[in-house]
Order: sequence, then C-alpha cells, then structure tokens
Amino acid sequence: MTTPSELLQLAGFLNYQDRSLTLIDVELRQAFGELQRLNDDDKHVCLAMLRSVIDLRARRHQKRSRRRSSEVTDATVDDEPASDA
Repeated sequence: MTTPSELLQLAGFLNYQDRSLTLIDVELRQAFGELQRLNDDDKHVCLAMLRSVIDLRARRHQKRSRRRSSEVTDATVDDEPASDA
C-alpha cells in the first residue's frame, strides 16, 4: 500500500526522509500502525497510557537533574576555602 507521504515524494512535493531501521523504531512504527486501526475509545485509552509513561519519565529525569545540580552545588561549596572573618 502506498502512503500519502510516498505519493507526495513520488510527485516531487515532499523530500524523501530516511527511516530508521533499528528494531525498536520498526516495532514502534508497527505498533502505531496497529493503534490507528483501533476504535476511538481504545485509542483514547492507549493515548492516556502513553502520556502517563512519558510524564513519569520526564518527572524522573527532572529529579535526576535536580539531584545532580545540588550535588555539584554541594561539591562547589565544599571546595571553597573557609573565610577568616
């Protein structure tokens, strides 16, 4: 089956973009293709689950960044000489 993007590429209206052939990217494309065939209710459920995972990962990343930032700040404070005031 030819996709709309492929038709536009063949007509010269859209530049070709290489697709990643890594296993994970191929599996993600297959999964999203399967999602598109679901009814709207199931699509909403899948979207809510996906957003939950993305939000969880973002929060975890923010916590790590803050922790690293405070560790650097603590290390910098420890390296400063004590004042003789």
